[in-house]
Amino acid sequence: MKEIDERRLQLKSLVSLPKVQSVPIGQDLLYYSEYQIHENQNTKSKRLLSTGESSPYRGTALLIHGIPGSHLDWKYLAPLLVRQGFRVIAPDMPGFGQSPFSVSPEQSLKKRADFLGTLLNKLGVDRCHIVGHSFGGSSAWVFAAQNPKRVQSLTLVNAVQTSKHWSLRLLPPRFMLLLSQLMRVPAFEKTWMKVLGRGYTMLGLKAQVSIREYQKHAALMGHLNFAHLKEAARMVQCPVRIFHSSDDPIIEMAVPYASLTELKSTEDYQLIHLPFGWHYLQKWGAFEIAAELGHLSDRHVSHILP
Repeated sequence: MKEIDERRLQLKSLVSLPKVQSVPIGQDLLYYSEYQIHENQNTKSKRLLSTGESSPYRGTALLIHGIPGSHLDWKYLAPLLVRQGFRVIAPDMPGFGQSPFSVSPEQSLKKRADFLGTLLNKLGVDRCHIVGHSFGGSSAWVFAAQNPKRVQSLTLVNAVQTSKHWSLRLLPPRFMLLLSQLMRVPAFEKTWMKVLGRGYTMLGLKAQVSIREYQKHAALMGHLNFAHLKEAARMVQCPVRIFHSSDDPIIEMAVPYASLTELKSTEDYQLIHLPFGWHYLQKWGAFEIAAELGHLSDRHVSHILP
């Protein structure tokens, strides 16, 4: 498609250099990134902007990846947000990237949302714009509901919503928990690796290198509670933006539409539909998402730095 080729060229104009840092939580270290960028490798004067060195005037954007995933999932969107004046924090969630699962072993939605609050406290962040992709959307929903004074806006990117998408209707959370246990049987490890690897690849996800990774993913999906997600959506008070791409192979269009009907405590919500982006809309829709976050943040800015 012509649009995809044009967007690919636009994305090449950004070069992101994530700076990975760590913060102690309990007895372990959680890893997260703050971003440095320059706009074009071919320019004679390369403008370097570091979120650690700048004085962000648009606040903090907290980016929560899905599964499988890491802070690198945001390597296209994060530089655009930095360029707009955001402080960008993209953690490796517990059990992903460089962060050990032991930093927050609880798998329930509430506990994972509580963990986000702990992280923000450690980093000295009072308020933020929270962005969740895929499974990361579940934690974002709950955190926004439980912390109305801390969340300036909620943005969901091809994310878990308040109702089950097709794969979780086919394989419900309770079955996913059972599946995570079945994967522990050594005799079937090779079979599981083959079957799950093919399934992930068909959905545009990265095949994993060990059965333990698939076990972890299944267990986390097994702890999804859609009754709790609906309750959270009804409690969210901040502006909500739901981004969805028509070619997402995992989350069909009816799912984000259903979430709009659950928003009872905010009148500022919008479903933004983009024609392509596969499941990784934070890459292909990075410019649109960054622009919308800029608009949302402007409502909270009392002054703009030059």
